Amino acid sequence: MTTGTNKYPQVKVEECFYKCLDYRDEKILANVELGIELYSGVHDGKIPGDAAVNFERALGIFSLSYVKMGQDILRARETNLTPEQKLFLNFGIIDSRIIQNDAVVDALLNEIDRNLTEEQFEIMYLNEWMEKIARGKITPTSDTAQVKSKTKSKESEDKLRDRRIKLDAELVALYKHERDNYAEFTELFKLYSPDNAQVEKVKYLTAARKKVALLEHIVNEENTRYIEVENIKIKEADFSGGALESADFSRIKEEFDLLVKVMRSCAARGRLIKNTPVLIDKWIPPDQRLSFNIRENVEKILEESEAIDFSIFLDREGNRKAPKVLIVPGIGTGMAWKDRLMVPLFAPPTLSTDVSIIRTLAGFRWHITTTSYNWKDLPGEIGSMYKLIYPDLSFTNLEKSFTDDYVKWITKEAIGFQVLPPNVRNLFWKKIPFSKEHKKNLAKRATVYAKLMADDAIHGK
Repeated sequence: MTTGTNKYPQVKVEECFYKCLDYRDEKILANVELGIELYSGVHDGKIPGDAAVNFERALGIFSLSYVKMGQDILRARETNLTPEQKLFLNFGIIDSRIIQNDAVVDALLNEIDRNLTEEQFEIMYLNEWMEKIARGKITPTSDTAQVKSKTKSKESEDKLRDRRIKLDAELVALYKHERDNYAEFTELFKLYSPDNAQVEKVKYLTAARKKVALLEHIVNEENTRYIEVENIKIKEADFSGGALESADFSRIKEEFDLLVKVMRSCAARGRLIKNTPVLIDKWIPPDQRLSFNIRENVEKILEESEAIDFSIFLDREGNRKAPKVLIVPGIGTGMAWKDRLMVPLFAPPTLSTDVSIIRTLAGFRWHITTTSYNWKDLPGEIGSMYKLIYPDLSFTNLEKSFTDDYVKWITKEAIGFQVLPPNVRNLFWKKIPFSKEHKKNLAKRATVYAKLMADDAIHGK
């Protein structure tokens, strides 16, 4: 498909790129190829709704394959990852047939081994993040997010078993459905004869075609479940099987599994229920002028946002402590904790890239103002004041409202458009302040800001 103008000119993203990952599990590779066929519409058109069903099946196959292949590649990392493996892990690239955008692929190729700078922000891709996790230079996300470790949880194993039992029952039902329809299909051909009237022959052949389409649909549904069962068996083998994992890989696997969950959560926050970390052309903005979240773009937006909300990364002593930033493959709106931001490679189709990152920063603002307290009984200072403005909102809706208002504060109010309710504007003016110079410029533009400046002067600010 294309060759990137980078230090690895031999790296080409083209058909069957997934076979260049030094990965040998033929079942998983066959699943990937099936997913590409389903995504590309090779199996569409037999019955109404095939395209939508096959698209969803493709995303499921891509997601399961990404997780399994990612785990195995990280487990086998005795030497540095190859450029192809980095493209897969960091950006979800598996095949040119499902991307078909040279400009995006070239940009991602140019990101391979681009120097990691730590001037204002430490922004990493997945392979860099995992290396720091392995060396103990980054606290595991499970500790920061205070979630239960999946690798140590019996609950995960139980869920896999329950899901496999359910799939086995569904396969039994589908097989019975297949046998019943096959019997009806064979009966139709018994009724058909060249000696029948033309009307009768057309009637029987039409009915037979419908049965063939239905049988093919049933077989496809069976195949989907067989694939999932096989993947569950692989995961179950990881729980029970084989050689003991080193402490090093156990830490990496725990982090990787949790980050996959973060990727799904980011997609859900961007209102994309059907998603996958694998790079597909549907994630790429149709407008080529729109950027996506490679390191340089993320750093630019963060710097611009911090220039407006200058105190966002200051601790109580006034020292700047910017969070680490991880760019994850896939699509969605980012997530934030006290020391890290998780930013998907692509923003949701309903948001621009800068607004998507600003919403992530709103999550960071919200997190640091509430996590020091038992929120539901005693929220932080900004959270308490914001709750007084919207006393009837639940915690979830209150956070969403805060996020929406923060975006307006940074993108609209910061340039003089009064779009927030006065009480929210007053709170943000005091607790999420602009710089003094910025406030002076706003005061020249509108009376409402001039009054807020006057109030600052009265209180000696």
